[in-house]
Amino acid sequence: MPIFEQHFTVSHVEHIPQSIEENIITLLDLSKDFSSSHSVFYNGRMRSISSGPYTFSGKPERCHSVEHEAAVLERRRRHKRIGEVDVFSLADFSRATVMLESKKKQDLEFGFLRLTGAMRRVMNTTKSR
Repeated sequence: MPIFEQHFTVSHVEHIPQSIEENIITLLDLSKDFSSSHSVFYNGRMRSISSGPYTFSGKPERCHSVEHEAAVLERRRRHKRIGEVDVFSLADFSRATVMLESKKKQDLEFGFLRLTGAMRRVMNTTKSR
């Protein structure tokens, strides 16, 4: 049973792992396509029981509290601008949150890949497959 009403799972036609790094442009395109009604998120490794590892999902817009809080500009704390990408967090939120914002998806891709690369170096992990 889906976790949300009108919850969609988007997997590759060959049902192969969908690495977030290798498919960030696809995720951004899906986000734009679904933006009028749904939010798109990534189910990372071991997160999606019914659809296997690494899938993209769509759910009704603003079902998660982070989406509500991110819409409140006073909650946003801008930390840095890297090229054309703004890096934010949420003040006084229940968990650590990193938000990237840009007008161009290629800039978001670059910023996201820099962020995940830095996180992997700090955590001493390898790229997901």
